[in-house]
Amino acid sequence: MAKLILIENGTATEVPLSQELTIGRAYSNLLRLEGDEISRVHCILYRRGEETVLRDLDSKNGVLVNGTKTGNFALSQGDVIQVGKYVMLFDPPSQDVVDEFLVRYDVSPSRPVEAARPGMGGSAVGAAAVPVAGAQAYVPDGATSDADMTLHTFRSDSMTPITFSPAEIEGMADTQFARHNEEFTAELMRLMRQLTVAVSGDEDEGDDAVYTRFANALMVATGAERAVVVLKDETGDTLRLGTVLPCDQDVSVNRVVLKAVLREHKAVLCNDAEGDPRFLQTETVRKENIGSLAAYPLMRGDVAWGLIYLDVQGRKGAFRRDQLLLMHFAARLLSLLHLGQKSKA
Repeated sequence: MAKLILIENGTATEVPLSQELTIGRAYSNLLRLEGDEISRVHCILYRRGEETVLRDLDSKNGVLVNGTKTGNFALSQGDVIQVGKYVMLFDPPSQDVVDEFLVRYDVSPSRPVEAARPGMGGSAVGAAAVPVAGAQAYVPDGATSDADMTLHTFRSDSMTPITFSPAEIEGMADTQFARHNEEFTAELMRLMRQLTVAVSGDEDEGDDAVYTRFANALMVATGAERAVVVLKDETGDTLRLGTVLPCDQDVSVNRVVLKAVLREHKAVLCNDAEGDPRFLQTETVRKENIGSLAAYPLMRGDVAWGLIYLDVQGRKGAFRRDQLLLMHFAARLLSLLHLGQKSKA
């Protein structure tokens, strides 16, 4: 099992890693760190296949890996992570590497490394973020209104379906729970824990902070590399950005997805976007090298007020169809929060 060696106040502590580890100031984190420079939920380490990935959850002061600030990083044995004043060694390959690390940070190698004690890092998982700052402008593939969202029709019945109605999604839920699918149930429970933390932010945070935490949670749950929350003006067709992750990228949502989700109120999942003829008329997929994408409508009654969009660049087959269920539950919860805010206003 992989582990972290954490240095705190001149003491080295061994922290075991399992499927995921959230790090931050809030008590809900598996590894709780104190200090004003630490965000409530600062970052997360999670397994992706054979890799362990470190993702900065849009923290106030960022995360360093080997001295370089990073937002999303596939870790290697011996990498040094810094979160505020805390320094961690990821999965050291040998005792010599551990000893060198300890000497570098003035901890005697002869002093035994302590094991993490119960309660040291909290007891739950979560995901949090501050409002998006510096995110690039949302560019919906040249479209700013429903009138620009053209979807080309194809007569072939042999093509893999890429759009799914809410009824179909709910049918997937019945199937998964009827099969007692343990993997899916575990994924759903992890997502629900993260979303529970996502809705319990500070009162002075804006809505965009909540959108960011939801997007982060879905990226971790599905393995997506990028995420966008798009909001639609109820009185017109104007679209605006709720959040975009990573926050330093310009992520566009193509016309095919916009039309299917915002006008037809359907979920979209395509695991070969570059090779699918339904996306031939949109330049975004080709320009951004999008291999797989998924999107889900944010609904209030029969009105779409936005969407959640996820994608992976350059890789086909990144999403499973049942992961639309994860998006379904997140979208329902986000819509309930939105409705609550509207009623308060």
